[in-house]
Amino acid sequence: MSLLSKVEVTITFPLGAIFHQDIVEGTYKQFLKMIKRISCINIGSKCNNCSLGGNCQYYIITGKNFSGYPGIIFKKELYQEDIFAKNEDYTYDIYFIGNCERYRGYIEIFFKEYLRYRLFGIDFLLKKIEYKQIENKYKNVNCLLIKTIIETTDFISAYNNMMHYYNAEYGCNYCFIDNINSINSIKIIDERKVGLNTKVIRKRGYIYQVGLDEMFSSDLELIGIGKYNYLGGGKFAFSSKDEK
Repeated sequence: MSLLSKVEVTITFPLGAIFHQDIVEGTYKQFLKMIKRISCINIGSKCNNCSLGGNCQYYIITGKNFSGYPGIIFKKELYQEDIFAKNEDYTYDIYFIGNCERYRGYIEIFFKEYLRYRLFGIDFLLKKIEYKQIENKYKNVNCLLIKTIIETTDFISAYNNMMHYYNAEYGCNYCFIDNINSINSIKIIDERKVGLNTKVIRKRGYIYQVGLDEMFSSDLELIGIGKYNYLGGGKFAFSSKDEK
């Protein structure tokens, strides 16, 4: 099984479009709302107190209601386009961690049946849905710059906790890291809160530079590192000595 897979969804706006919210974050919220509606098996209970969570697809997909790490990620760019000309395309990059690949059929249901070709009141046409397996490579990394927020300055903890969750909950086999050499240029970032169904996520964390000598999975360049990667956090740039 591949550790990471991807669905590319290309839509086009025949009349053009202007969005007054982040298109990726807004679409992700709608997707989670659909998953909750069709998969919740105990409507009278809150997610965190539900005794049936282990059998609930929403609970699994959202990383145990965001206490862990969600298994489906709508990739969010640092600067997101919000104005589209007539007949202009937009492509969503949607990543599935490990065995969450089994839920990829929900993507077509979402765009075709749930949204019914309207996104926040704007008409769109579904141009293409394409599935891809991502080839995982490991790179030797000696300098890493965190560009969007990560939850702690304890980088080893942030990295290994995520890898442990992916391995234990989604059937992956990512490697862990053991040592870092330095943490520099630390900045505290406090972003706005994000509401996801009944959960409110406070995006507060850090950006900084990490000096290290470790092998990193190339998958992380696509999905980011840490607790906020599903909201665009944990993006980074690194220099590598070699690949294998």
